Parts: sequence; structure tokens; C-alpha cells
Amino acid sequence: MEKRRLGKTDMSVNPVGLGCMGFSHASGDPTPEKQAVETIRKAIDYGYDFLDTAECYTGVYPDGSISYNEEIVGKAVKGIREKVIIATKTGVYHNPDRSLRLDSSPANIRRAVEDSLTKLQTDYIDLYYQHRIDPKVEPEIVAETMGKLMKEGKIRAWGISETSEEYL
Repeated sequence: MEKRRLGKTDMSVNPVGLGCMGFSHASGDPTPEKQAVETIRKAIDYGYDFLDTAECYTGVYPDGSISYNEEIVGKAVKGIREKVIIATKTGVYHNPDRSLRLDSSPANIRRAVEDSLTKLQTDYIDLYYQHRIDPKVEPEIVAETMGKLMKEGKIRAWGISETSEEYL
């Protein structure tokens, strides 16, 4: 498969990536962890090298325990981290009533990146997205925070998911 450059970064990926949301979020009960990890591993064996997740992709197993999508991805890539590009997102949270809460403040982005690094079992995130536009935080503030995370080596690149021309 011919790889494609990911935006203006130095990263290249195969044309088709694996969105991991459905393993733990928005598709009924979460996939059993062992099965989800095996599925991701098999996808990597087949050439998938771009994995997309988010800190808000969580679900509840029938026994009441929480399925954290980033933890599943972290377990799947343990020992083969160099084979994949991991994209994850920050700034969207589900309230108990399932409504969304947005928080792209610098303090929250910093807290979230540390949590994601831990769950993903990695020292860096390849692509870190602002998941939704937070109208309370100016884009320049988000950009400054992401730039600092890049300089610190915590993320390699950053982007915005679900935005508008006006915001850009």
C-alpha cells in the first residue's frame, strides 16, 4: 500500500486508518477488551497504521466497569508502538444526561494529554486534536498550548476536529 503524508507533518500513513470509537462508545455495550485488543492487533497486521481514538470515547460494560478506549488502544500497541500513528482528541466530555461539555482551557488540555499518555502507554501522541470548538477559549490560546506540548515532545502534531471556516 502506498503511504500518504499526514497533512504538513513528517508522518506518513496508509490510506485507510482504524477509527476505534466503536470498541467502547456509541455502539451499544463495549466490545470485550480482549476481543477489541485482538481486533486492533489484527488490523495492524493487515497494514492499518493510523489509529483514531479520544479521551471521551468511554462506555460501560454490563458489569458496571468502565471501558476507556485509549486504554484499549494502549494495550493493543504495547510492544509495537513504532508501527502506528496514534491520533487522539481532547476537550469534549459527556455529562450524566449525555449532553456534551466543552473544555479547551490550557489547564484542561495539559491534564488531558497526561491522562491520554498514561492510558495509551506511550511517551508521545502523534496527532492531538481539539475535539470540538470551545467558544470560551480563543483559538490562539489553544494553538499556544498545543505548540508548547509539541516543544515538550508530548505531541508531534495537532489539529482541530469539527470546526468552521470562521474559527480557522
